[in-house]
Amino acid sequence: LTAINDYVVTMDASQISDDYPIVAFERNGAPMSVRDKGPFWLVYPFDLSTEFQTESVYARSIWQLVEIKVTD
Repeated sequence: LTAINDYVVTMDASQISDDYPIVAFERNGAPMSVRDKGPFWLVYPFDLSTEFQTESVYARSIWQLVEIKVTD
């Protein structure tokens, strides 16, 4: 995953489930601007569990996402 500022996150398939993370493109029903961490933001349900409140999860929560490249 690559952000506008060339920040890159690499994720293993085991870190993805049917429920999370999600790629958000709206906040409160409105498209997210680049200034507001858009156009896309990979997010987890941080408030759901302490398992999502770790540095490794925060580091994968890439905002201003512009590219997702899938490799095997």
